[in-house]
Amino acid sequence: MIYYIKLSSRISLEQEVDLRNRIDFSISYNESTGELETILPNGKKVSTRSYCWMKNIKSELLPSGYIELGWSIHKYYNDGKHNYNQFGIKEAEIF
Repeated sequence: MIYYIKLSSRISLEQEVDLRNRIDFSISYNESTGELETILPNGKKVSTRSYCWMKNIKSELLPSGYIELGWSIHKYYNDGKHNYNQFGIKEAEIF
């Protein structure tokens, strides 16, 4: 069974501007210094990423000109309510 999907694609500056105009993205920053930062779960700092959540799909805009989308198809199928029902090939064919 496939639980999580992550896609990445290079986008142009025009596409990034269009996305930012249509979707509210958030950015992490350090409250004491006001410095923009992103900290990975392992504690490592990386360049600033903008992110948003839409319909249980996480979108991240990377400064290198890429967008990454990640989501659980099981949770997406259930509108984010749960992921504990049986999820097989018939449910996956709906997508």
